[in-house]
Order: sequence, then C-alpha cells, then structure tokens
Amino acid sequence: MAWKRAGKQQSEAECIASSHAEQRLNERIDQQAAEPLDRGNRQYMEKYKQPFSDRNLFPQLLRFSTTDRALSVLGLQAGGGKVAAPDDAPPLVVEGADMTLQLHESAINNLALDALAGRTMYEDKAQAGAKNLLGHLPEGLKGDDDGRPWAITFTRQRPLVVTFADNGFKIVINGVRFYKGDSHCDYTTVSAVYKIEKTAEGFKAVRQGPVNVAPSKNESAGVGVPQRAPRYSLKKRFEKILKPEFVSEGIEFSGRWKAAGKLMPVQFECRDGWAVIAWKRAAAAPKVAAVKKGAVAKAAEPKVASAR
Repeated sequence: MAWKRAGKQQSEAECIASSHAEQRLNERIDQQAAEPLDRGNRQYMEKYKQPFSDRNLFPQLLRFSTTDRALSVLGLQAGGGKVAAPDDAPPLVVEGADMTLQLHESAINNLALDALAGRTMYEDKAQAGAKNLLGHLPEGLKGDDDGRPWAITFTRQRPLVVTFADNGFKIVINGVRFYKGDSHCDYTTVSAVYKIEKTAEGFKAVRQGPVNVAPSKNESAGVGVPQRAPRYSLKKRFEKILKPEFVSEGIEFSGRWKAAGKLMPVQFECRDGWAVIAWKRAAAAPKVAAVKKGAVAKAAEPKVASAR
C-alpha cells in the first residue's frame, strides 16, 4: 500500500513540476520574443505605415499570413475609382521557389497617381528618396556634369504608367513641365520599352531602342526651337535613368537574414498586366528554364508576396 501511494504521489509531483517548468519556459520565450517583436513593429510603423499613411498612400488592403513553411503578404493598391487587376496572376512554373512576387501593373500606376499627380519632383528630393529606399544612390540619379539640376512637374492624370505585356514592360512618364537648370519644356512624354531576356545567371531587361521624348497630346501642334533644346537635354538625362540594360544581380539581405544567402531569379515573366518573379537561393538555383506562354504548373510554395 505504501509503494502504491508513493508511486501515485510521485506521478502527481512530476505532473505539477512539468506544468511549472512549462510555465517558466513560456514566460522565458515571451520575454525573449518581446524585444525583437516590439522593435520590428516599431520599425514597420515608423518606416512604412506612418509615412505612407501621412501621404494617403497606405494600401487599402495589407494582409499577412503564415503557415509552417511560408510567410505570405497580400496587398491591394486601389480605391477611389482606380483600375484594379481583372483576373488572377499567371501561374508559377518553377517548383520550390524560396520567394515569389506576383505584381499587377495597376498597383504601381495607382500608387504613382496618389503620390505624383500634379506634384513637382526635384533632383535633390529624388536622390534623398533613392538613398533612403536603396541604401545608396543609383548611378542614373547622380547629378549631371553640367551641374544643372533637373525637376519634373507631373500631370494630374496618369503621371507614371507601367505596362506588363509580351514578356516585357513599358514605362511612360507624363509631365506638365520638365526643368533642366534655367530651361524647361512643357507637356512632354518620356517613354521606354524593355524586353525580358534570359542570361546564364538569371534575367535582364533590355531596352528596345532609345528613350523616346516627345510632345504630349496636351500640347498644341508645332514645337518651336526653344522647346527642342530642353527636350534634347531631357532625353540625355532620362537615358541615364532608363539604362539600356537592367541586369538582375540577385537579392542579398542584411543583418540576421544574411545567413539565407543570395537569392537569384529563376522565373521572370510579364504578360496580361502581371509581372511574376520567383527566386531561389543561389546554392540551390537550377539553370534558368524558358517560360512558354500558356504553361501551367502547380504554384510553388512558399509564396512570400502577392500584390494587386
């Protein structure tokens, strides 16, 4: 009887001790997680949500979800009668991608409408924004040798239009006035067309012909000599920004994410208004395969970002 009672009490004591140990472990995990979670939330609010909300640029929908294998972000940049994606994105054709992006052209165009319509962008402001976003100043945004700064006053409708189609994309910038130093030209459209090509390392976007700088439809017929000279300077300026080629060099994260290694693109497709990009870690990235129009494959997991 004593042995039976002792065994029963031992079992109860072990159960109580186990419960206490579990409680202490949970408290320790909460304490260790509280600081990085608080820091991440603070950075998200200060660097993204608050600045975008102050400018009425925050997405109408931004939804995060997780599984045991993936983090997914779904965003919607629409509202106010703006055009949105009419259908689903093309399927992913690469199995086992580590990160994917499905982006509809309307997300860029709607954001540009809210951010740029009727506003003037100055060279120094554009440079500061690029540094803040990328951590460095791209070569195309550096000042010109003549020392004359540039600026753009965008149109109130369709200030920036991006189109994804035919395995490429087109960029159109519509300006009420473009400045270069003391000179300027009015109602001008700047455009460039790119095609996606495969390379041994991934993909590159190749510009089709020169950057086109022309009077917009809003300008009356006929361009005088005072307008031609500024447009020539404008063409030279945008040929630096819209380079002949954009070569993908992959993505490398900083901090604790650096251990993930370099992510290289294994799919880059533009059609029907959608851009679909998939990345794999460089060590596991296979040779890039051709993407055939109409190819159907099971969507790769994990899907990290999906935006319309």
